[in-house]
Amino acid sequence: MPLDLNGYTAHLTCDGAELEVYNVKNEGPQIISCWVASEEGKKFSVSWGDKSAAICFNVMIRMDGRVVMRKGHEKASSGTCDGMYVEPGMERPFVFSRLVLTDDESAISTRTYEDLGTIRLTMTRVQRYKLLDIDAPSAAPVPEIGPMHEKSKKAGVHAVSFGDVESRRFRTLVKTPIGTEKEPFATFIFRYRPIELLRANGIVPLPPKPDKGKKRPGDTLEGLRDPSPSSSKHKRTSPPAKTEPADEDDNDDEHLTFLEEQLAMMQQRVERARAAKRPRTDVKREVSPICVPSSSQHEVIDLT
Repeated sequence: MPLDLNGYTAHLTCDGAELEVYNVKNEGPQIISCWVASEEGKKFSVSWGDKSAAICFNVMIRMDGRVVMRKGHEKASSGTCDGMYVEPGMERPFVFSRLVLTDDESAISTRTYEDLGTIRLTMTRVQRYKLLDIDAPSAAPVPEIGPMHEKSKKAGVHAVSFGDVESRRFRTLVKTPIGTEKEPFATFIFRYRPIELLRANGIVPLPPKPDKGKKRPGDTLEGLRDPSPSSSKHKRTSPPAKTEPADEDDNDDEHLTFLEEQLAMMQQRVERARAAKRPRTDVKREVSPICVPSSSQHEVIDLT
């Protein structure tokens, strides 16, 4: 189901199917968020809706902190954006891509990329639009998320890139908004990660345990989450190690980095579980002036 906020909706579509949303939260009266699973190399689109189809509003979409689309919505029930507008009749599709890491020290940047892995759609009310019968001018290029230094702790994270230019059989006309409000009345936030990371962090349920004699991709994560003695019943003797060709060393290093990130996240969960079970003592506490937003309670992945 799409995110629904006071009769206004938004969802992502990939391979012709709506992406399932997880851990849906209302972060305020006008903000709703969720998690979705991203798959490397897959194109996707962003859609929105107005159940009343009674008002006009501006739609703005940000991906990884970059504005990729602004569009006028005029008293309609739905709208869709498949890619970034380039020029009349041409656009580049949205694509989930693996974030490239490097050990090049020159790649270290002061930019924090706080919105990396985030798709944000906002709706801002306008009184009406003035339509001009001219094609929209060519858009300014949106920068790609370039290689990041491996010290940024972004191993395994995806980013949105833009595919090759594709032609579209429609005109993009200029609409001038009249009477635009200052603040959006609805904000939809989609936080995306590979399905493996979402499972490791407990956001997405693990797949069912396999039958005896069968092995599924989720077995490794299941072992991390269920260290009980009963899990040893399904262990199978591994075949003798084989010598791998030298040209696969890079893949091994990447796999090791990914496993280390998963292990670190699981260790954090274990420490929090242990801390919750420790007996509490009655200690008088002073009122703390520090306020932590409630939305951070469940953030256990490195979202920066």
